[in-house]
Amino acid sequence: MSPEKIPTRTRLALAQKMRFLRFTRGWSQEVLAELAGLHRTYISQIERGRVSAAPVHPAPAALVLP
Repeated sequence: MSPEKIPTRTRLALAQKMRFLRFTRGWSQEVLAELAGLHRTYISQIERGRVSAAPVHPAPAALVLP
């Protein structure tokens, strides 16, 4: 499924979870972006539910690493 076709509810759930995990770790968007190899504005867009993190993007994976 392409990121554009992911339902809004799913995108918002991912956004909320990403933000929660990032805050839990005390990371800024800049830190998460660096760990994930993405731009900070893209992380911001994901967290606001404006775009969806495609499965090939490592942003969610970076949140579960120790």
